[in-house]
Amino acid sequence: MNLMWPRIGLLVVGLMIPAPVMADEREKEIADALTVAQEQKAVTQTWEGKNTDQPYIVLLNEYETHLQEDWSFEETYHTRIRIQREAAKELGEWPIYYNKAREEVTELKAFVETPDGKKFQASNIQDLQAFEASPMYSDMKVKMITFPQVNVGSVLDVTVKSKTTRKEIPGQFYDEIRYPIVPTKFARHTYILPAGKNIEFKAFKQTYKPFVEKKENQVKYSFVFEETRSPPDEELMPPLDDVLGGLYLSSINDWDQVGDWYRELVKKNIVADAEITAKTEELIKGKPTPTDKARAILEFMQDNFRYVALNFGDHTVEPHPTDEIYRNRYGDCKDLSLLAKQMFKIAGIDSNICLITNEFKGNPQNSLPNPTLFEHVMLEVFLDRTYFVDPQTKGFDFGQYPSSYDNAYAFVIEEAGSRFDRLPIAGEEDRTLINQTEVTLATDGSAVFEVKINMPLEVSQTFRTQWAATTNEDRAKFFESLEANYSQGGTMLSHEVKGVENRYGPIEFKFKYQSPNAYPAVNDMILLKEAEQSDLPDFAAKDRTNPIFLPINSLIRHRNIYHVPDDYKVDFIPANYKLSFDFVDISAEYTSKSGMVTVDTVYRLKRATVPAKRYAEVKKFRNEVYKKNDQYIVLKKKSQVASQAKDWLNTP
Repeated sequence: MNLMWPRIGLLVVGLMIPAPVMADEREKEIADALTVAQEQKAVTQTWEGKNTDQPYIVLLNEYETHLQEDWSFEETYHTRIRIQREAAKELGEWPIYYNKAREEVTELKAFVETPDGKKFQASNIQDLQAFEASPMYSDMKVKMITFPQVNVGSVLDVTVKSKTTRKEIPGQFYDEIRYPIVPTKFARHTYILPAGKNIEFKAFKQTYKPFVEKKENQVKYSFVFEETRSPPDEELMPPLDDVLGGLYLSSINDWDQVGDWYRELVKKNIVADAEITAKTEELIKGKPTPTDKARAILEFMQDNFRYVALNFGDHTVEPHPTDEIYRNRYGDCKDLSLLAKQMFKIAGIDSNICLITNEFKGNPQNSLPNPTLFEHVMLEVFLDRTYFVDPQTKGFDFGQYPSSYDNAYAFVIEEAGSRFDRLPIAGEEDRTLINQTEVTLATDGSAVFEVKINMPLEVSQTFRTQWAATTNEDRAKFFESLEANYSQGGTMLSHEVKGVENRYGPIEFKFKYQSPNAYPAVNDMILLKEAEQSDLPDFAAKDRTNPIFLPINSLIRHRNIYHVPDDYKVDFIPANYKLSFDFVDISAEYTSKSGMVTVDTVYRLKRATVPAKRYAEVKKFRNEVYKKNDQYIVLKKKSQVASQAKDWLNTP
């Protein structure tokens, strides 16, 4: 034994010799992995690393505005944007809009920098008409930059210098600075102003303050944003103005100055014209009430004038003369509203021009006076009561509005003075969908469905507009799509659309289809499950930063009537329920009677704001809705004996 020990010992030692070497290599691998992990963590903790999921990020945004004593100003804009996703490659076509009547682009530089550092100058820069088919807007121009080599990782670099003779309101200066909604590494807004100009600054829900430098007869204000993130991506967000706020500057003393200026534009551009007068008198002839007269005028404009979508805040705010609008048969919102105001006046109907901005664009009164904060123009009209009227909302009668108009901000230009108002928040009556479906079940789980749907007003009008512009071939394809979506391999037996020929009111769909395998039929049972009862967001995030804001009122009513096969019985129906929260009511009522199961469901959305601190309650409510949705109606085959007895009793 003693003689063998050296060999065994050497063998053991021999087996153990590589172990320290392997341990060293393993420790090195672990150390390398930790280094890589730390480097990756360091990258993800950088601003770039935290924004890798964004389609593109802004590396640099610099704006410099130099105001002169005569209120003209020069601007320099320089931006660098990195493309991070395929979807952002569309930025390779880059438009720069300007109004040649007041603005001149004096210098334009644009190039692409590839990930390996190569630079490619813009392949094409065209100076085009912004509205080529609308000569009235010939002053609106666009320089279209086309970039080569726009790929993921590329950086677009654009520098624009311009001169502007004046703002929309002569002898004034105003601007707004919004918190960047695209992730931005560095942004600086600089204003160099003559020291004698009385220009006020205001911050709304912002702690940012300008850096102020005074030199000789100038004052320089700089606002800097660094390494910003996108706003929280939360469901049912309130208006971003309430979340992010803004910074504003203006030389205008008060909003009445804006009203006085625009009132003069209205007076200047309403031009007496015999043709307009004659047409108005023709339209209102025989119309007994002011409402009938106003409706006739609006319908004439909607049917005979083309709308040009030029946002109110984009470079130009003055309407064209009404005789020019009338003869050209087109106009943007301010043009068409001005012409409608003139025709209303001829018909003996008073109205006021209103500057409008969407609720989600923010409250203009949170800023300083600035006419370009508005995006739309419509009218306040005095009939049997006061209405806000948009001449281009075809299919919406007085007191009816698209949902985007809810609670919009209106700056009303009265005959003497001006005031702020809000458009009404529509009730649910025009936003109600009613659906009734009769389901005749077969024992194999197939079914015949007879469906009747009354569409909400806004959806009806959108469909009506699209239908009018659709060819017979496309209409046939619509019904083919309807068959594919509903029958799921079955057959559309009949279909009908009612009300599409009407100017106002809802559209009604009726269709009948047969669908195989509509419901699972297993183990002598047929299982029926209602469609999910709500369109509520998932609210899956653990925490919430901002309030939950539901902006509309609407109602969905469903009635499903299931006709049970003769040799089946209703074995189980879920319990009725009613669930309510601040912004929603949900209910379901199940009835079983005479071989039928009827399910009545109601889904009502109610405009409301819920503070973020109540987010746990919202999640709990959502989970309750999930549970209620996950239930089945169970039909069970009757016993053979019972079926035979029934047959015997029914035998003459």
